[in-house]
Amino acid sequence: MKRIFLLLLALLMVGCVVVPAERGRVVVPSSPPAIVLPAPPTLVIIPGTDIYYVPGVEVNLYFYGGYYYYLYEGHWYYSRDHRGPWAFLPPDRVPPGLQRIPPGYYKKVPPGQLKKGGPRP
Repeated sequence: MKRIFLLLLALLMVGCVVVPAERGRVVVPSSPPAIVLPAPPTLVIIPGTDIYYVPGVEVNLYFYGGYYYYLYEGHWYYSRDHRGPWAFLPPDRVPPGLQRIPPGYYKKVPPGQLKKGGPRP
């Protein structure tokens, strides 16, 4: 009886081993909230770049290289359409120009920057 007890205790202890988290493990955050716009958004070029931003919205929304990029809670997402669906973008895949833009910097159009046209998404 004592042997069975010790065997069960040993099995329980093996099952309770704590394993540290794997280094470099990627945790994919949940999808960001949907962006609701009545029509395709106006795109305004960021001077000195090939990156466009969407002014007058409450989110950080950009257009570059045929994709929309959405910064939400410190994570980047991308989509071919301004409405999504949004796919998580690992930090090492974010275009370098986007990484240099301060979050919330382009909420309003700076004077003289609004121009007719822009790329056709």
